[in-house]
This record gives sequence, C-alpha cells and structure tokens, in this order.
Amino acid sequence: MSGAEAQEPPGAGHGLRVWDSQYAAPREAFAIFREGVCSSFMPWTPEPLKTDGSFEGRIESVLHRGRAFGISSTTGLTARKTKCDISRSSDECIYGNFVLSGEMTVDQAGKRNVAGAGDLILYHSYKTISLSEKAGSRNVTLAFSIPVSDFANAPEAEQRSLNTVIRGPDLIEPLAESLGMLARRLRSSSIATSSAIFDACVSLLPVALGCFEDQPGPQGRGDRSLRAIMCLIEDRLHESNLSPSGVASEIGISSRQLHKYFSRAGTTFGRYVMRQRLERVHSELRSVPSRKASISTLAFRWGFEDLSTFNRAFRRHYGYTPRSLRAW
Repeated sequence: MSGAEAQEPPGAGHGLRVWDSQYAAPREAFAIFREGVCSSFMPWTPEPLKTDGSFEGRIESVLHRGRAFGISSTTGLTARKTKCDISRSSDECIYGNFVLSGEMTVDQAGKRNVAGAGDLILYHSYKTISLSEKAGSRNVTLAFSIPVSDFANAPEAEQRSLNTVIRGPDLIEPLAESLGMLARRLRSSSIATSSAIFDACVSLLPVALGCFEDQPGPQGRGDRSLRAIMCLIEDRLHESNLSPSGVASEIGISSRQLHKYFSRAGTTFGRYVMRQRLERVHSELRSVPSRKASISTLAFRWGFEDLSTFNRAFRRHYGYTPRSLRAW
C-alpha cells in the first residue's frame, strides 16, 4: 500500500481501492494522485492547475471484468493522453465521466465539449485528448472505462461516443438513475452489487446514444430524419448562414417536412438552433481553456452575427448576462 492508498470504507466489499492526497505530504500529494490515476484509468499524463502544493484529490475505484469505474474528486487538474500514452494502453476503451459537481472540458477529434453537473461526457482512449477540470471548485465525477469490444452489437456506438456530451435533461431516466445509484452506493455496497449496477449502465449506454433508433419500426423514418437533422445542425452550428432550406436540402427532405419534424418535437428550427448556440457559448464562458477569449469572439465562433442580438437572447434565456456569468 502506498502512502496515499487508504483502507476500504467500512461495509465496502473486497476490491474497492482508495487513493487520497490527505495521506501524503502536501508537496507529494499530486505525485501520489498521478500514481492513482495511472493505476485506475491508465495511462494518462495529468498535471495540477496550481503549483503551490494546495492540490487535493481522491479516487475510489473498482476493476471488474476489464471495466473500471469509480469516484474521482479533485480541486482541479489538466490531463493529456498523448500518442506515447496511447502506445502503452493495453485495450481500446470508451471513457466516460458523469459529472456530480464542478465542470469538465474535453478536447478530442477537433471538438471541444464542456460538461457540468448532471451531464455525461464520453470520449475515446485511443485518440489523443486534452481534459481539464474547473479551477477553484471541487470537481467530482463518476468515471469509468469500458472496452470497445463490449459494444460490438451496438450500431455506431464508437462513432456516437467520440467526444460526446449527453446533457442532464436529455439523459434517459434509467441510465441517469443507475449512474446516480452507483455514485451514491459505491462506498457502502459490495463489489458484486456495484458491478451489477455498472453492468446495467453499460447496457443502457448504447440506448442513451441512440444506437438502436435506426432499426425498422412504425416511426423509424421520422426518428431517423430528425436525428439526422440534429446531427447536421450540431456539425454546422458555427455557420452563421445555417438555414432550414440548406439543412433540408442536405438531408434530402423538403423544408416543409423539416418544419413538421420540429413541430412534432414541440419547437421550431430557429428556436432549436438558438438554444444550441446559447448552450455552447454558455459552456465556453464557464470553461478554463476559453477564459482569455472575449465574449464577442465566443459568440461569433458559434454562429451569432450581431453581439447585441446575442446579449439579448442570452439574458432572455438564462436570466443573467454573459458578463455576469464570467464574473462568477
């Protein structure tokens, strides 16, 4: 047992490993935490956000049939998975973090995603990646890794899980409940119980990603078209000239049909695009990597052409201004 590896909590089953920086001298805390990270979800190259020795971190992890899951709690860090790290990885995995508090930013495959409390963010172990947590707050996530081979029967699971965020309100209830239960009971449940709950999460993940929605069914064509529309919008969200007619033409449907899909979903093309753009800017305003970018730069990055229009829409949607959010 290393200097920061603690005994299992009372009542926990055999197999729960605990790493905690409080069991080491402050100057050694991050080095011990790095050892814990690389032991639980190896290999990574993490670095502290501060160099003053104030880092605090804790990992409680379980390894079960090639899958790893556990609770990670830190006061903020950055981590990279380099080509060298990837070459030392034994398996290709899908990584995930269910954010319980704080914030996580992931840069992978040319995309940046920011996940907050209640969101689930997914990314791949076998592509270079940069990950950061929010400085100055307690970042707690339920972290896990699952071999890609476990999703062999789930169509497009790899593609759909590549640097993807499922927002809390969009997370299917069974998966949200299972993830929450696993986080709450990890310390008190037996490993057999925790592993069974995690197995349920693994089974539900392809469903949450929409991997089976393209299967034939009474409403299959409409579901496929709406998902295709939303995926295209996400890819083109930064284009200020994004239009219903352009999207409809690329999907291969009429503009009238496109508007019908959104009407059935209880919204309009314009409202949906506006909400998605506002959410992207909101996430970037809260993220550490975008701290130096101006509000106008972020607004224009996500397709807004006029700053005053953006400011009005942002305040109407969130109830506060972009400037006040950045000041928090």
